[in-house]
Amino acid sequence: MDKYKDRSQYIPTTEHLDMQERFRRAHESLMEQVKGSFERIAQTQEEDETALFISRSAVLSSATDLETKLCHAENMLELLRGTMERFTREFEEDTGRMMFSLMNENKELWS
Repeated sequence: MDKYKDRSQYIPTTEHLDMQERFRRAHESLMEQVKGSFERIAQTQEEDETALFISRSAVLSSATDLETKLCHAENMLELLRGTMERFTREFEEDTGRMMFSLMNENKELWS
């Protein structure tokens, strides 16, 4: 038998074309999966960047709000300190006058 006439070692053309088609479909499927993965990664990154921007804005807003409240609290404390100093000064003056008055009365009683 002639070696070219023995076709048992060759894959028939239709079978070869079928195998080639299966490989092509498997390759396309794999490429679609890779492409889908990259798209999901890109989308996730965009969502993360958006979430980061929103979070950053919220933190900055909260910090600004906190700073405003802190300034208001400092102003209130300064006002209270001034009021307390005024009260203490007036109380000491009143107490001093009252003690001086009592001492004068007692001086008159004992003299």
